[in-house]
Amino acid sequence: MTEILDSVALPDAICQRINCRNIGAWLEQLALDLGVSTQVIMPTPPVARHEFFAPERGLRLVLGHPHAGYVEEGDIDRWIISEAQFIVPAQTRTANVCQLPFDLDAENETPQTAQNKLDGDSVGLSARSLAQGNRRQSYFLDNALIVEITWRAELCGIERVWVVRMGSEMLEPPRTS
Repeated sequence: MTEILDSVALPDAICQRINCRNIGAWLEQLALDLGVSTQVIMPTPPVARHEFFAPERGLRLVLGHPHAGYVEEGDIDRWIISEAQFIVPAQTRTANVCQLPFDLDAENETPQTAQNKLDGDSVGLSARSLAQGNRRQSYFLDNALIVEITWRAELCGIERVWVVRMGSEMLEPPRTS
């Protein structure tokens, strides 16, 4: 595979592949880039729900294989990423920590600037939810992605971005050159 994943492009590349089939070679490249074995991301035998967490990168993925429990070794192209989380450490980010998708700025983003970047309907951050300490806001994008942002207490800066895709239809991954 000629595509090289860098820390800036990685979050967007992951989000593009949520709920996509035929991403086995891409997942192998991801494992290589993250410095882990393919088994860490796509275990054998396959499982219905597998959590891959790289705390040093601020990255958590949930993957699954439809043949879990039926085969000893599954087709790598049947693995699906069902959700991705990008976690920003409390201290200043380091170069190793995965950047955020959608050009979100972990240090300076606000609900208003995120709305401009994500350009989708949003819910959350009501006076009631804020009074209860709930600083989560969800954005619904045109491509069926749901992006949930957990804001820092002062509503400037991000603690976590969680991305899922609505629906169960399996998509084809984006084409790369």
